Amino acid sequence: MSDAIKHESPLKDAWAKKGQIQFHQWVLEVAEALNNSDLSLEGASKAIGVNPAEIEAVIQLAFLDEADLSLLSSNPPPPTTWFLLAQMDRVRIEKAMIALGEKSIGIAPSTKLKSLVDGANVEIRVDDIAKLTPEVFKHLADKAGRYASLTEKERTTLSSFGRYRKSHDELTAKQAVWAEGMILNMIDQGAIKRGSTDGDDELCDSILKIFGR
Repeated sequence: MSDAIKHESPLKDAWAKKGQIQFHQWVLEVAEALNNSDLSLEGASKAIGVNPAEIEAVIQLAFLDEADLSLLSSNPPPPTTWFLLAQMDRVRIEKAMIALGEKSIGIAPSTKLKSLVDGANVEIRVDDIAKLTPEVFKHLADKAGRYASLTEKERTTLSSFGRYRKSHDELTAKQAVWAEGMILNMIDQGAIKRGSTDGDDELCDSILKIFGR
């Protein structure tokens, strides 16, 4: 038996158990079999006859906490949702399983779950903005004035957020959402960009990172 076949056989056996054992157990067995082999994703995909992305999604799922991963066994999700589920925490996985269990004509499972992931990203973004320092808010207000990217009222509001932060740990949720919209406008209008020539390129990069830009 060649080395290639030796490596392929355990992976094929593990993959073949899909639908025969609980989903979370199957994910862990496939991930372990691949980890114990010398196969690349491409080699593994050829061995079991699936797209490399599908194997990569299984690997991502295997990184979930086992207790969270086991939630998926109640109603094994379709492959198109695996990458999205791998990005979720327990609360959103629970919501995802409810969403997948609901019948929705014309709506793909992945579309149902994408809103949960996007919603999580927005929450994280708002949390990060709420914690920006007073100096950052003042700088953004001044920068918005130089670029004429916000109205005078909006610039005044950003400055007020800076003053508020001097005596508070973070902005309120309402303030953070308001600030998010103004900062996004500055990004869209080019006031905040990569390679800024205003001596604030590091700050711009950190803000763009918050927005996934």
